[in-house]
Amino acid sequence: LIAGSFTSANFNVMLDVIRAKYGKDLMIHAVSANNDPPGLLSKYDDVTYYPVYNYKLALGRKHREHPSFWNHLRFSTVCLFTNLIENFIPMSYERRIYCIGKEILRCNPIEAVFSVCMPFYAHRVAYRMTKRTDTCWLSFWVDPYLNKGLRMSRMQYLTHRYVERRNIIRSKKIYALPEVFENHDLLQEYKNKIHTFEIPYIINREVEIKNRDIIFAGLFYEGVREPEPMFDIVLRALPQLPSDVIFKFYVKYPDRYADVAARSQGRMQFFGFVNRIELNKLLSECFMLMNVGNMNPVQMPSKVVEYISYRKPILFFYCDRDDRSFRFLKDYPDILSLYVKDDMDSNAESLAAYLGKEHSIIEFDTLMGNPLYRASTPEYIKSIIQ
Repeated sequence: LIAGSFTSANFNVMLDVIRAKYGKDLMIHAVSANNDPPGLLSKYDDVTYYPVYNYKLALGRKHREHPSFWNHLRFSTVCLFTNLIENFIPMSYERRIYCIGKEILRCNPIEAVFSVCMPFYAHRVAYRMTKRTDTCWLSFWVDPYLNKGLRMSRMQYLTHRYVERRNIIRSKKIYALPEVFENHDLLQEYKNKIHTFEIPYIINREVEIKNRDIIFAGLFYEGVREPEPMFDIVLRALPQLPSDVIFKFYVKYPDRYADVAARSQGRMQFFGFVNRIELNKLLSECFMLMNVGNMNPVQMPSKVVEYISYRKPILFFYCDRDDRSFRFLKDYPDILSLYVKDDMDSNAESLAAYLGKEHSIIEFDTLMGNPLYRASTPEYIKSIIQ
């Protein structure tokens, strides 16, 4: 049973970890309060998905996307109300995750509950679920959360910090990504409880190059991962590129980039999210992969590790010279890294020259010569959990 408020990326990290531990002959139950369309997470034969609507998250997104006095008032009122009586009212999504999880535990032979989320909610719920049972609880920390510069009031910060400390104290063992452990002072205080692990995305996939598509798949965030400098470089480079080279973006709000698509005359195409099985097919058959670095230095996009496993050439656009992605990408055999604050025309020329070269699929054994890549395989994670 996986419980929490997780993104599709974090969910798939957990799936890979669990499959590495237990093999493929298993049934996974997932209870999520993320409000993403269920199709993004549920296209798996061995996963039963239980969506739980998160009122606070939905109102928070509406407040950010359509800022107004009334949206701000609605969001603040719901936050205050749910924070005060979170464990007692039916509308609390934490309460509903707990109730669904307890019913799953009652009706199924669950061996372990994995809690995964950005802040602390899932860990608190999983602790309550497994208290006074023989079921194992494993908490996975995949985001530094409080230590990544989020905007919140002093009271919010102190409340979150108090609950996070309680979760750490309650946990027997905690699994955390290295960048989370390094940038989370509370985890540092209890380092005897921590096991660090890399994202287990590097597997020996069957890949080939069937087209000249260059693909980005993921989220753009204002103030965290902004695509405009990358768009500018690509638009400047397009006249120098062969006509069959197409840039494809699988993003959450494709209509927002209609102007960019029009300026590119159809050579930059934007699509909505697709499920993981379809995405795997697209990435396995494309010519090249594209990554946009984060503006905050304590997070690395999880797609970086997954991209490596496809063994294709990678375009990397970064805005911070200390970008966490370099930990994985600096030794990758076929990559072009462009610093978006350099001269745009110079970057466009470098991009055109790189795409004009011959590229081929990298051998899996070549990747396994790198200790960091070996540590990012499911087999290595399995040995840690065991």
